[in-house]
Amino acid sequence: MREQGVPVDAVAVRTETPDDWALRRGVGWCLGYDAWLACEAGRAHALRIVGTPLDWLRSPGSLCVLDWEAALPLLRGLGETVTLRCNRGAGQRLEALLRRGGLPMVRETGGWPSGERRAA
Repeated sequence: MREQGVPVDAVAVRTETPDDWALRRGVGWCLGYDAWLACEAGRAHALRIVGTPLDWLRSPGSLCVLDWEAALPLLRGLGETVTLRCNRGAGQRLEALLRRGGLPMVRETGGWPSGERRAA
């Protein structure tokens, strides 16, 4: 895999077990970096996400996440103008992952003490 033309890592996958794959160095976060970069730069407004490196080879212009911990902040950062398109069922899982972690929880509490000033 390459990011901006620079080799980053290598992925090993077997066609008999496409869900079982490995990284050689463990530093690549995705396959299809250029597809993510196009969305990040505003040149594209949809990002197709596939589940395995083998699916990625079959789907030109798609993205395959290899490291979800690294990918989630980058996917969140694309904002509301980008649509993430996933296989059936994967969209719900991705949506749940994007909601988790990094976002503060909001809870209503009791009334405010009198005399205290509030913004908003």
